[in-house]
Amino acid sequence: EEEGKYRLLTPAQHMLEQEVNQNYPTIAELKQAVVDLMREVLRDFRYEHGETRRPLSVAMTVDDTGIREGEGLKVAFYTPFADASDDFVLEQSIANDKSLFWKASGESELEQALKRAVAVKKTLEQWRTRTLSEEQRSYREQLEREDNQLWNVRLPQLIKNAFMRGKLFIGGQEVQPTGHGIEAVLREQLRAIAQQVYTEFIDKRPSRDEECASILAWQPGSGLPSIYSDLQLITPSQQIMRDNQHLSIVRAEIQRRQKLGLDCSGRALVEHFEKPPYGWDPRLVRLFVATLMKAGLVAVRYQNRIITDPNDPQARTVFSQAREF
Repeated sequence: EEEGKYRLLTPAQHMLEQEVNQNYPTIAELKQAVVDLMREVLRDFRYEHGETRRPLSVAMTVDDTGIREGEGLKVAFYTPFADASDDFVLEQSIANDKSLFWKASGESELEQALKRAVAVKKTLEQWRTRTLSEEQRSYREQLEREDNQLWNVRLPQLIKNAFMRGKLFIGGQEVQPTGHGIEAVLREQLRAIAQQVYTEFIDKRPSRDEECASILAWQPGSGLPSIYSDLQLITPSQQIMRDNQHLSIVRAEIQRRQKLGLDCSGRALVEHFEKPPYGWDPRLVRLFVATLMKAGLVAVRYQNRIITDPNDPQARTVFSQAREF
């Protein structure tokens, strides 16, 4: 019987189907399978914030098992196989008010399809090195097609449907998911959360790497890329605005790291300002440090040299190339 329809199996097919039935998953195997399924469904999901479409990392768990690491934005999915009531998920959302919790509806069709998929996959793996008759090989090919259709088409759609019929919990509030699919709902909800998490976010970025180093050779009265005026780094009298808020934040972080003996490398600064509450584009960090150097407020160590002159050719190398920074 399959989905209410019956078919007569030959003795050889019957033997193989008996093996499939013997491989039906345990509860633990079923829970692991749904986590693996969700990991694949969300494999290509990306969240981009603001007009600059800044990629922000999103940590994800499925039934309390991590499927993606990240800082700042967090999403917890609960499938129909999780031991999680609505009240439990609601309490979690209250305790973690800047995280998104999404509980799927119960779907019996999903459970039956997943059990069948796990059993078929396990059986096919067992048959990989087995000698089969021509009739058995033909039936194995049929099961391979079923396996492909289950994992690549039917199961992804069923799990997506389960979540779209489920409930969202944000800061103790229950919301019904609406939109064109699970990824669209995620992006919409994460946008509101990101505004609360990344409170120092700058929705601007240099369009090219070279713009990060433009300030080094700049002279008052000459031109600069528009990003410098957008960020108010230059005064109307054509001087570097040394007390600019963003420059002050970066300089204070460098000073803090020096005082505590922490890593002051470009990579460390980029990693710091990518995290909440900033979420800055790496090019922004390079541009700010280059501006501080032009103002004589920081020096750079590069290839065992201390560079204080912004006109030094190696200074331009540092700030125009992400890898060198």
